[in-house]
Amino acid sequence: MPVQAMPLVLGPEQEGVAGLTRYVYVDVLFCVNWLMNFLILWATAGFCGARTGVPRLLALSAAGAGYSVLVEVSRAGWLETPLLKIAVLLLMVLLGLRPRDLASGARYVTCFLTFCFSVAGAAFAVGYLAGVPGQEPGSAAVLGGAALASMGVQTVISRARRRSLLPGTYDTEVRVGERTARFQSYLDTGNQLKDPISGWPVLVAEHKAIEVVMPDDVRAAFQAVAAGDTEGLEQLGQNSWSTRMRVIPFDSLGRSNGMLLGFKPDSLVLSSRGKRYATSRVVIGVYGRSLSADGAYRALVGPEVIGSRTEER
Repeated sequence: MPVQAMPLVLGPEQEGVAGLTRYVYVDVLFCVNWLMNFLILWATAGFCGARTGVPRLLALSAAGAGYSVLVEVSRAGWLETPLLKIAVLLLMVLLGLRPRDLASGARYVTCFLTFCFSVAGAAFAVGYLAGVPGQEPGSAAVLGGAALASMGVQTVISRARRRSLLPGTYDTEVRVGERTARFQSYLDTGNQLKDPISGWPVLVAEHKAIEVVMPDDVRAAFQAVAAGDTEGLEQLGQNSWSTRMRVIPFDSLGRSNGMLLGFKPDSLVLSSRGKRYATSRVVIGVYGRSLSADGAYRALVGPEVIGSRTEER
């Protein structure tokens, strides 16, 4: 965001302010605006999940800083018109964050402005507190305040975004070969299960929800194990899925040293709120009972699975 020129150096000839003259160094003005623009764009990109790179943000921040310097040096009134300022702001956001559609663009611009107001207020507050009484804040104080405000606001909002996902359900697809099971999964932060061999996270799914991807011999073996038939374990080790099978140890309330049977799928896809989480580095644990009393979900997914590759749709 182009910011107003600041009094960075004071001399002895200005009228109206204790007989001092204000000098503005172009290089300092450029650097201050450049870094503040970058901090705000970086914070906006992080919050909105925009796919961009630091070089792009630095280049567009420099362009915005160049505009601020041009305004200060030329003193041309038309350069300071609200319409031109809005145009510069929109170009920085749209070219820097590259929204996919109009809705994403509006969200990026709104977040950018929110960060601008938050960072500007905090930066000038810190600047005045750190400055000499009777003088305006120096560039170092303003930049320090801007950096702290950017990181602080981004941290708070990022945590709020993570909390807003809890609780939440996800459209889930588990694929094995040509077969696909579809059901709802519930984000359970208490699910910390991992496959002891690969270290991959475990999604716990009801047997009835996941059995559609199983060949007949595997389905029969799982049903035998669920019914307490010990021969089912031998069948699982000798069927067509022998290389996929996993045994996952777990502890739960009222039960310790439990064992959960599972398998490695070809892929897992979770979808929620316009985002798609896809991975093959996961194990599906098969649970013989219902996980939800009202059938709202058929599986429990841990936060580590949600941390897999994310794609906006």
